[in-house]
Amino acid sequence: MRVSSWVWSGPRAADALRRGAAAGLCLSSGCTDLLGDVRVESSSGPSTQMLMPGPSAEPERGASARDSDAGAASPFELDAGAAPPALACERGDFRCDEHQLLYCMDGSAWVLWQLCDSAALCTSESPGRCLPSVCEPGEQRCDGPTLQRCNGDLNGWDAVETCASPAHCDPEAEACRTAPCELGQQRCNRGELQQCRADLLDWDVLQTCATQALCRRTLTQCEEAPASCEGQAIACEEPVCEADQKGCNGARLRQCNPGRAGFTLLEACASAELCEASAANGQASCMPPVCERRELRCSEGALERCGAGRAGFELVEQCASPALCNAAAGACELPACEAGSHECTAEGELLACNSDRTGYVSQSPPVVCDEPALCEAARGRCRRPAREK
Repeated sequence: MRVSSWVWSGPRAADALRRGAAAGLCLSSGCTDLLGDVRVESSSGPSTQMLMPGPSAEPERGASARDSDAGAASPFELDAGAAPPALACERGDFRCDEHQLLYCMDGSAWVLWQLCDSAALCTSESPGRCLPSVCEPGEQRCDGPTLQRCNGDLNGWDAVETCASPAHCDPEAEACRTAPCELGQQRCNRGELQQCRADLLDWDVLQTCATQALCRRTLTQCEEAPASCEGQAIACEEPVCEADQKGCNGARLRQCNPGRAGFTLLEACASAELCEASAANGQASCMPPVCERRELRCSEGALERCGAGRAGFELVEQCASPALCNAAAGACELPACEAGSHECTAEGELLACNSDRTGYVSQSPPVVCDEPALCEAARGRCRRPAREK
């Protein structure tokens, strides 16, 4: 049974959830008061679609085929009428919502943790994770004479057709050949770079590449420059990244594509620092800013300003006391008195500088000299009256 979903993000959400987020982030990248682009689900109400990374787009100008980014930035907006749930989940739990792996960060919200390749590959048993896909969408292969196609869950193969022989099976044409392969013909099958045997009945394996996509890239290079592959062992192109690896190109959060031949954009984060923190934590969504640009705050007497990357606050000045920190003015106020100093009133009471150093206050119990002239502020005491002769 699916629970309804809502989106709570932006500065207010970040402030409310950052303490819980920091626990997850500390595991791999040091403590940062951050959360991923939050997908929060309430525990009741009609089901709605959660916000997801945008649709694919052409690689940005100047990017290589290995480094293509596709997608769009997600907004930090609060859905109209939405309200945070009192308790949505047990802290540390994982759950799957179709192909989305969600994590309960602090007991009050489900956070998008990873995007699996299919719902069948999402497992919520602790520790929750995305299982690796067996094949790519639409991929075909030959298992002997049987032509197979990757199933919809990407975790197995469906038989399409049985050919006359292995040499008649053609995964690239996605059909059985009417004639067997030709002498010296090469193909990619299950990540293997294969060549038609001399008897034209089967295929010999020349190289085994990490993925089918890398095999195709290798074969394409040989077709475009045959001289580079003649008279020597054909070497498979090396993977660009590890399976499901997260990385950043500036502020763009990316994930290694299934073929491990390049990266695909997940989201555009608010800053490069937030992107790096998200990637280090293995999340498939951007952590929202913890503060606004040029925002000032006071923290235990320290005047702090939001860092350039909006990933946390930086020290501007350490004030003499918390009470003297003025974030609205963007400065520390000067202390009204020195710690341990005293002042005498006209009535002869010996006052002491308070702990905030904002002024002089009565001591506890009050110290009142016998005469105003006997009050010595510099020495913090009352002099004894002179004895009468």
